[in-house]
Amino acid sequence: MHDPALFADWSHYLLPFAILCGAAFVQGVTGFAFGILSMAGLTLLWEPQPANVVVTLLTVFSTLGTLYSVRHGMRWLRLRPLLLGIAVGMPLGVQVMVLPGSGPALRGLVAIACLLVAWQNWAPRAAEPGCERCAPRWLGLGSGLASGFFSGSVSSGGPPILWYVYRQPWSRDELKATTLAIFFVATAYKLGMWLVMAAAGAGTLLTWSRVQMAGSLLPAVLLGTTIGIRVFARIDRDQLRRIVCVLLVVMAAAIVATI
Repeated sequence: MHDPALFADWSHYLLPFAILCGAAFVQGVTGFAFGILSMAGLTLLWEPQPANVVVTLLTVFSTLGTLYSVRHGMRWLRLRPLLLGIAVGMPLGVQVMVLPGSGPALRGLVAIACLLVAWQNWAPRAAEPGCERCAPRWLGLGSGLASGFFSGSVSSGGPPILWYVYRQPWSRDELKATTLAIFFVATAYKLGMWLVMAAAGAGTLLTWSRVQMAGSLLPAVLLGTTIGIRVFARIDRDQLRRIVCVLLVVMAAAIVATI
């Protein structure tokens, strides 16, 4: 399917609704995966570029809603190395996104990253006092660089961030809040770059039809996010870590199946 202005009928609306609701539910529970899961499903129905735009717009609402639920776990100073890397990697990813035929190779790399992060984090880490320093800041910088690149190119910047964040002995809410805050800033940054590109005549990614599509699918995101937040309240840190690892493997399989 190309870039439709609006859904022709309910049969064309319900499947994207279900895909986005499921992805929002997963993000409500784990704090990530909305972009990867949405892109894996929607690219079966639409071209990658309009799917990327719709997912990016809806990510703002899913991320903000989930972040608000764990706002007490937010520690802004932890974001600095990640944000610096994203600031460099995002423009590179956006430039690659507009190249024809780049999507499958990039999504394959995201699948590999998902598997590596799942393998690293399956075993629990000892929560020793002061152990936050065991993950150097330069690792955060590198993770942010990779995340910015994948986020800008295929809306799938989660695995590099998880690789860094889950090396830390933070609480359940701190892990989730840090991850979500990074995703929100990265998404806002990408939208800002799209607007600059449009003003400079360098691209027309943000078309009115795509904004309409995102708006019509917003109820799916709000519903899935709300249910996911309620499930999150019932799990502990180790359960969250295991759920994240299993989800990463599932996402890698989904990405490979839809390349």
